Amino acid sequence: MGIFSHQTYLEILVKFHVHLTKFDCIFNAQRIGMHLLITS
Repeated sequence: MGIFSHQTYLEILVKFHVHLTKFDCIFNAQRIGMHLLITS
């Protein structure tokens, strides 16, 4: 894969995925919190 070895590419992909998952969790928590605030 040119400059990247396959392992390096996978590591970047995993780190990026973990970062996205963290962001998704935070986003979902905020959305659920807002929903609870509105409904209560």
